[in-house]
Amino acid sequence: MPPLPALTANEVEHAVALRDPELVEASHEIDRTLLRWALGLTPLERLRACTQATSTLERLRHASVNR
Repeated sequence: MPPLPALTANEVEHAVALRDPELVEASHEIDRTLLRWALGLTPLERLRACTQATSTLERLRHASVNR
């Protein structure tokens, strides 16, 4: 299989926008500081953070349902 051509970020964004413009809009709303923070964690630390966030969201969901 021949190698894929190297694309610039703008070319990739344009190609994605043709297929799913909402995805491009959503990508503009990404919190890059949160991404940098997560990339600074080890995989195990990321898993723990995700597990803690999930637990917190579940508690909030159950609290709102039980009101």
